[in-house]
Amino acid sequence: MPTLARLAYWELLILLGSFFGVVFWQLLTRPDAFSGLLQGDRYDGPDRDLATVDFTAGRAQSLVFTLSFAVYYLIQILHSSSGFPPVPDAMLYVLGGSQATYLGGKSYDIVLRRMLDDSKKGLVP
Repeated sequence: MPTLARLAYWELLILLGSFFGVVFWQLLTRPDAFSGLLQGDRYDGPDRDLATVDFTAGRAQSLVFTLSFAVYYLIQILHSSSGFPPVPDAMLYVLGGSQATYLGGKSYDIVLRRMLDDSKKGLVP
C-alpha cells in the first residue's frame, strides 16, 4: 500500500506541475494574458445593452482578497508538516464577504438598474 500512495503522490505532483507549466507558458507567450481581468459590465440604460467599463472596484477588491487568502494559506501549508492546517473562520468570513460584495455590485449593475429603468417606464407593475 505505501507504493500505491507514493505513486498517487507523484502523479499528483506531475499533474499540478503540468497545470502550472501550461499556465506559466501561456503567461509568457501571450502579452495580453491579463488584459480585461479587472474590466466589468454595467447596464447603461434602456436604449443600450451592457457596456464594458475599463475598471471595476468590485473585481479589484475580490482579486486582492482572494489572492491574499491564497498566499496566506499557502504559507500556512508550507509551515505545517502534518498536513493541511485548519482554515481560520475569520478568513472565510472576510473572503465570503468580499465575494458577496462583488456579486451584489454586479447584480445591481446588471439586474436592478434594468428593473428600475423598466419600472420608471411603466413596464413592470
